[in-house]
Amino acid sequence: NGSKKNFNSTQIHQWSTSVLSESAIKSITLPQNKVHLFAMSLTPSASASKDTNAPTLSVREGRFTSRWEMINGVRAQAVEVALANLLPAYAQSPATSVNTRLDISISGDGIETVKPGAVFRLVPGDQARVDVFVTGSPADGVASVHVQGVNGEDWGTSDGWPTTKLVENWTADIELLRTHETPTWVCFELLLVRNILLKSWS
Repeated sequence: NGSKKNFNSTQIHQWSTSVLSESAIKSITLPQNKVHLFAMSLTPSASASKDTNAPTLSVREGRFTSRWEMINGVRAQAVEVALANLLPAYAQSPATSVNTRLDISISGDGIETVKPGAVFRLVPGDQARVDVFVTGSPADGVASVHVQGVNGEDWGTSDGWPTTKLVENWTADIELLRTHETPTWVCFELLLVRNILLKSWS
């Protein structure tokens, strides 16, 4: 009735992944726990024929995070970019796969890419997620994601990704704390510990 405040914290996460395209999806089963699905979108595979001789790339996500790293003495914000090859898995060949380095950068009003992300291989039906580090992100702007080859050749641009400003000073404000994300180095350390434990048990 609004007379009492509920202090239970609700976290909303966005997640994307690739699904094998050898067979059609008939159903999606969610885990039996307190997970609520607010929205879902499916991106169909691109059409392929025997004459298809190039990958079909799509930027699935360009998310400005609250994570950062010190790069050349500057606190740089991590932008999480998901790049997918939308061709179906059966179209896999050297010609339809990315087999060379692609650099991913971000541009926008006041935004400077200080460390681009890199993808080295992307076969049909696959997706890669990389961090691009930037400075100067505005609070409520829009940015573009650029994909280029090692010699500067243009592989594509995706526009209209919303920006958020990097949090410089954290306070006890609950709305601010809800935006906090685990630093990249913590994820790496946990993965390293897991691998060490698996080796010790094997």
